[in-house]
Amino acid sequence: AGEELAVGEAVEHVAHDLVLLLEQRHRPVLRDARLLPVALGLAIAGASFLALVPVFTQYTVRTANVYDIFQNFASYGLVALALGITIIAGEFDLSVSSMYLLGGMVAVLTGDGSPMVGILVALGTAVIVGVAQGGLIAGFRLNSMPVTLGGYLVVLGTTYILGHGKSVIYEDYNVGLRLDKPILQIFSIRSLVAICIFAVTIVALRYLRVGRDIRAIGGDRRAARVAGVSVDRLLIGVFVMSALGAALAGAL
Repeated sequence: AGEELAVGEAVEHVAHDLVLLLEQRHRPVLRDARLLPVALGLAIAGASFLALVPVFTQYTVRTANVYDIFQNFASYGLVALALGITIIAGEFDLSVSSMYLLGGMVAVLTGDGSPMVGILVALGTAVIVGVAQGGLIAGFRLNSMPVTLGGYLVVLGTTYILGHGKSVIYEDYNVGLRLDKPILQIFSIRSLVAICIFAVTIVALRYLRVGRDIRAIGGDRRAARVAGVSVDRLLIGVFVMSALGAALAGAL
């Protein structure tokens, strides 16, 4: 009788998790709606801070300052997004910083004839790294922290070897000037690319099934498997996206 009771409780628990997961996958999540005012509040607070700088200090905020903010966002924002996607999925990618460096190194070394070729090779390298790390984590049910820590060391060492321990400069300065040329005084190609990637990611995570599945495996992986979510495939995809975001930031 005791064994039957334990089995019944386990089945009830799994069924409860399954119902919650199905609700999450097939209808809007209310907490996402609650995040919109928070995001708007943060944006208003940031704009207010910039507006009040001249009032309380001797400095003035110029369009060049806003331009610099978006330039930094183009680099650090994409790396933060890459890491954030893995966190949403219940994992953690420690290799994003070294992937940022490797993406830049590969793009410079292979993009002599065409910068686009360099960027594509860097992204291809990121796919290989993401598949390797995601495959190990999903295939062997490993914790992501030690795996990506090892990936960080391997990727960083590869970058050091490719650059012979030195910083490598891209000789065609015109490419950099085009990427950083101001658009509407505060944007550039780099910052606009980063903003577009953020927008696409937000839409995918909020409205598409793949986004709901990623949130589901981050919330309850066991229930996600029971509901038929391709957990292993999604985990590999998450680490590929993480590597791509960091490499693209470095390549640009």
